[in-house]
Amino acid sequence: MSVLSIILGAILLAYLPSAAQAEVEAYWDYLLKPQAVAAVLAEEPVQLVDIRGVASGFERGHIEGSVSLSFGRFRGSNDARGIPPSAADLSAMAGAAGLLTDRRTLIIHSGLDENSFAAAAWVYWVLKSNGFSQLAVMDGGIRAWKKAGLPVTRAAVVPLPTEVTLAFSNEWLATTEDVARIAEGETQGTLIDSRADAVKDTQTISGALSYAMTALMEPSHQEALEPVEMLEKLKYSGVEWEQHNVVTFCNDGLQGAAAWFMASEVAGIGQVKLYAESLQGWSNQ
Repeated sequence: MSVLSIILGAILLAYLPSAAQAEVEAYWDYLLKPQAVAAVLAEEPVQLVDIRGVASGFERGHIEGSVSLSFGRFRGSNDARGIPPSAADLSAMAGAAGLLTDRRTLIIHSGLDENSFAAAAWVYWVLKSNGFSQLAVMDGGIRAWKKAGLPVTRAAVVPLPTEVTLAFSNEWLATTEDVARIAEGETQGTLIDSRADAVKDTQTISGALSYAMTALMEPSHQEALEPVEMLEKLKYSGVEWEQHNVVTFCNDGLQGAAAWFMASEVAGIGQVKLYAESLQGWSNQ
């Protein structure tokens, strides 16, 4: 029996009706529906990181206790957007926001489309690579939270600063050199171009397979598929997930981060890495 089949079986069991269904829905996981978030918040404090930014909707309503850390602060400059902030810069930002690496941390995005989901996945990847150990993304973002009738506030949050010293781990990172070795056949691996078909052009990395991250989302592109559906799609995608390293990429790291998140974190497939610099970095080599 394959690893993917075992994982799929476990997810199916988790979705069977039971007397403890409410507890299952409230259990902390990588991708949480708003109702599950509300259930968790009723039981224990969670670090809520809203990445929309003050000017992009945060001040018009957010979940009580959220801190505003706009998505752009987790990105590089225009010509190097796939390079995350340094560990020192991220340490200062996290400390000023009152964050600690060992506490449950929920990333909240706008929920408007696949780009907002991808932004949350990028922030997740950056924080995980810098030592945050209990991360999750709210599926559907603040849009889904409001649609569910859950409360928001406009009250300002004044976080109590913390002292954190972060260090970046390359465990989930593929460098340009790693990608070149796969493309040139020097290292076994599979490169996945995660861009949506509508934005693809003729430029990609030699030998890369095409698998759009939007294939793992609902038709509206506002929410991800249920984990069991996601795993089914990945299982029959034609990618040999279990055989060797798989590297996801796109134009600037965002859609690649979403594909990495859904394969590595939600589906639980090992050996998946993100080429964060993606085609922007590839063209600059």
